[in-house]
Amino acid sequence: DADRFPMVARVRGRITSLSGGGIAGLFEDPLPARVMLGLDLELPGAGAVPVLVRVVHTAPLARGRYLVRGAFVNLNEENQDAISRYTLLKQQALASKEAEEGARR
Repeated sequence: DADRFPMVARVRGRITSLSGGGIAGLFEDPLPARVMLGLDLELPGAGAVPVLVRVVHTAPLARGRYLVRGAFVNLNEENQDAISRYTLLKQQALASKEAEEGARR
């Protein structure tokens, strides 16, 4: 549970990819592997979903930004289900949009 870990720093970033197993995002600072991030994911229909993420990889990008990938740690079943439902709905919406665009061609 994220409440068991003391906060030692705040970092600024934006999540760009979410899956049932973890996240990827753009951050202003490089984050070393194995650093733990406590996040509240704001998911439509589920509200704030608290997650603990272990950084697995950081890669430098242009303009002083970093791509950070992380894996969920100790994710409870309720939060796993909320994330899975959200990602499924996003995938369905994307597939529907692509089908509509394909039909217009």
